[in-house]
Amino acid sequence: MGRAAFCGPEEEAAKGRSGKRYYVAVLLAAKVKAGGAAVVPRPLPDDVGHAEIVNLTYRSKKTEESLKLIQSLRSAVLRVEGPFDGRAVPG
Repeated sequence: MGRAAFCGPEEEAAKGRSGKRYYVAVLLAAKVKAGGAAVVPRPLPDDVGHAEIVNLTYRSKKTEESLKLIQSLRSAVLRVEGPFDGRAVPG
């Protein structure tokens, strides 16, 4: 997940694999947090705007708590932009 202050939707999508097309959901952080998501900035060397929802993991994705959180995230979507081309080289 990226933060808008650091990267726009097209640049965020460009991080996807080359040859694929991506859509980017734009969410309001305050609504995401109000819905129970624990959003934590986790800058990466090549992505200073990277953030993670730490209470939504692969392992917990089918729990009742995670399914409720996912539903709340749907209501936080302001708009969806794209499609944009991915530009990352697989490997």
